[in-house]
Amino acid sequence: MLRIMGKSKATVEQLQTYIKKVNPKVTDSVTKLAAIYITEGEAEGVRGDIAFVQSCLETGNFTFCGSAVDFEQNNFCGLGVTKNGMKGNSFDIPIKGVREQIQHLKAYASNERLMQTCVDPRFLYVARGTAEYVEWLESRRIQHTKAGLPEKDMENRSLES
Repeated sequence: MLRIMGKSKATVEQLQTYIKKVNPKVTDSVTKLAAIYITEGEAEGVRGDIAFVQSCLETGNFTFCGSAVDFEQNNFCGLGVTKNGMKGNSFDIPIKGVREQIQHLKAYASNERLMQTCVDPRFLYVARGTAEYVEWLESRRIQHTKAGLPEKDMENRSLES
C-alpha cells in the first residue's frame, strides 16, 4: 500500500518530465508547480509527488479537459466539487491551491497538526486520520478523486522520466 505521509520519492525533475511527456503542450506555469508540490509536501510531511500525480488525474494532466475546475481557479484537486456542474473552490495564487490540497490529504492521512496556516476551507469537515494510504482515498470517496489507483500505477506515474 502507498502511504500519503512521508518524503517524496520522485524529484521535481521527474515530475516535470512526466507532465511534459503526458501533456507536451503543458505551460511553464504548470511545470513550476512540481517544485511547489514537493516543498509544500515537505512542510506538512505529505508526499508531494503523490499530490502532484493526484492533480494530474483530476485535471486531465493539466489540460482541464473534462475537469470541473480550470487553471485560473488554482484548485488542482477539485476541492469543493460535490456534484456535476459545480466549479469548486478558488484560490488567489497557485501556492495556496497546492497548499490546500496538501493540507486536505494530511487531514485524511494523519491526526498531526498543520505546520502552516490552514487554507483548506474543508479541513475541519474531514474525519482525521481515516485514509493513511492512497488506496483508502477511493473508499472514502474524497472529492470524487481518482487517486485510489493501484500502488504501482501511482508510484510509476510519479517516477516516470
